[in-house]
Amino acid sequence: MQPTARTDVFPVNESSLFQRLVAQCEGWLRTSTCARRVAADLPLGRVASPEEIAHCGLFLASEEASFVTGAVLVADGGGEIVNVGTLAFGGSR
Repeated sequence: MQPTARTDVFPVNESSLFQRLVAQCEGWLRTSTCARRVAADLPLGRVASPEEIAHCGLFLASEEASFVTGAVLVADGGGEIVNVGTLAFGGSR
């Protein structure tokens, strides 16, 4: 099962100023021991490189994402669609 997170805009010191709150949920990385087995079951057919996941975080922290808030960026190659988290350990779709 993929991790999930709930995010919201939250008040800072009960003033009219707000901060952005975002979350990133990544799937299997190329460095994982189960990467080959999992990659075959992912819709994209491969696992992410650590650099690809880092780029997602850099995007969320960048000015390009300045209007993004209360969101979860799932970067898992489609693993959430097929529940690949259990497939690596003998689970079924």
